[in-house]
Amino acid sequence: MIDRSDDLLSTMLTVIRLRARVYHHASFCGGWQLDSSEERRASFHILGSGRCRLELPETGQSMPLRAGDLVLLPRNTPHRLRGEGAEEYTTLLCGYFEFSLGSTNPIVDALPDLLVMAAADDPQSAAQLTALSALMLSEADRIQSGSRLALDRLAEVLFVMMLRRYLETATEPLGILAGLADPKIARALAALHRAPERAWRVDTLAKEACMSRTAFAQRFAALVGQPPLAYLSAWRMLLAERWLAEERLSVAMVAERLGYASETAFRRAFKRTHGSGPGSLRRRREQAMGQAAPT
Repeated sequence: MIDRSDDLLSTMLTVIRLRARVYHHASFCGGWQLDSSEERRASFHILGSGRCRLELPETGQSMPLRAGDLVLLPRNTPHRLRGEGAEEYTTLLCGYFEFSLGSTNPIVDALPDLLVMAAADDPQSAAQLTALSALMLSEADRIQSGSRLALDRLAEVLFVMMLRRYLETATEPLGILAGLADPKIARALAALHRAPERAWRVDTLAKEACMSRTAFAQRFAALVGQPPLAYLSAWRMLLAERWLAEERLSVAMVAERLGYASETAFRRAFKRTHGSGPGSLRRRREQAMGQAAPT
């Protein structure tokens, strides 16, 4: 068990900048269809009342949804929600999650293409998610001052709660989530995240996990999907991206924070990961922010 001070999931979501947006709330009756957007963002749907069918055209997968069900598509796999001609009203609340930092996203990469959390599966253990969904639906119905902001913030909490629920129920989690679910590997991850600037070696990380070097290296790679030091390098690059783009630290300061022997060594590592130097990243970031600014 990890101590509460080592809340790795919170740390990671903070670094990669989780943001959420509720964009659709409507009621339908009879035959209707709602297609997914083309944007590559993690999307979610809450079925407030009634029933419908979720269809994934690419795989031919189709399943019924009932009131209280939650659907998460981490990579926004093309999908549609379809009414089946029932006379009852179906209420939907839809939104998306996005992450403003990171050319890759270790959390999204560790999730399956589709997560369906049915309220009827285990009402007691899903009580928090059910209560949060009900609160969001109520807020969307009332449309008070500040509702937009409240819904977006509640959606961020929803993502965290869904991740937590997935970790509790997944029989074979993948990637970083598999590492977090394993007590020994999680201890090593906690140590690595506490001090990413440290000159970690596989044997010192193995000691944190209370494992032999060989057993640790094999188990880490099998669960997380990459060797320990490769994961460390990838995490350092995510931190570097945040510090360069948002805190506007100099390249030298970032290199020092991350424990690189020289600015040159950091620049080489950054270019290997991103395909260009730190300066290019900062310019692209500023250009993107300028394009997103209201005119």
